Amino acid sequence: MISKFCQVCAKPVGKNSRSRLCRTHFRASEPQQERARQFRETHRKEIRGWKKDHQNRIRQLWGDGIGNGEEDYTPYEKTAMQILSKRGYDELIWASQYNAYFPFDIIAKKNGRIDFYEVTTALYRNDRKQPGRAGLAEMLNGRLFVFFISPRHRMYLIKEALPKKAMFLTLGNIRAFTRF
Repeated sequence: MISKFCQVCAKPVGKNSRSRLCRTHFRASEPQQERARQFRETHRKEIRGWKKDHQNRIRQLWGDGIGNGEEDYTPYEKTAMQILSKRGYDELIWASQYNAYFPFDIIAKKNGRIDFYEVTTALYRNDRKQPGRAGLAEMLNGRLFVFFISPRHRMYLIKEALPKKAMFLTLGNIRAFTRF
């Protein structure tokens, strides 16, 4: 079933197409793409500066994050367990306590629904390296969440992980954080 149609002529667009235009109209928009490319080339230093400023503001609000695997995550996982128990989860299993290579850190059950949590202090979580984790959670009739905990401040953020997607902490996400 084709779910995308060209915005100009209403012809079906391929399901893997990133554009909302058919090939004919997409090629007609090439001058616009060329102008955008020229803008990026002429303002490359400014754009890099914007990105660095954005990353620096995130680090100021959130902290640097550990995320390199050398630190002990035990206090963060314990904090996550306490927060989840306050959120009304019936059963909590700290899986990484028993096996460090288990694909999830915490298994939680609430109203018959199973949720799997990955606890991290990093600013970024890439699930492309372990694409089977979200699929495994889905096979077990559960959902996979990433539990971001700030190493510097007492705040956290929970985001649902989607298969083959990378997750970043943005300023909007950090401003919507929850303190504990």
